[in-house]
Amino acid sequence: MPGSTDADREDVDVQAVEGMRGYLRAQLSRYQSHLDLLRNADSAAMPVSPHYEAALRVRRAAIDARREELLRWRDAGRLPDAGLRVLERELGIEERLPPERPAP
Repeated sequence: MPGSTDADREDVDVQAVEGMRGYLRAQLSRYQSHLDLLRNADSAAMPVSPHYEAALRVRRAAIDARREELLRWRDAGRLPDAGLRVLERELGIEERLPPERPAP
């Protein structure tokens, strides 16, 4: 490690270093696979995992269902308009956040 002393190096747990090395090698391999896919893909169509696409559809359906339920609550007098606006804004933010990608 640049800038570290011998004492600093001695304090580093060898198993932790090896674990981090393994993790970083796996990350590098995954990134290289993604780059290969992107290099070979048609520039107009980005490759996407079918599992990821399915997760996106389920997520959108769940958000839509929550939005519809909020409207039913408002229509039934259980939720004031101001509360509906706040909750719809939160759903809108959630909708724009990218979902987590499933593990490969």
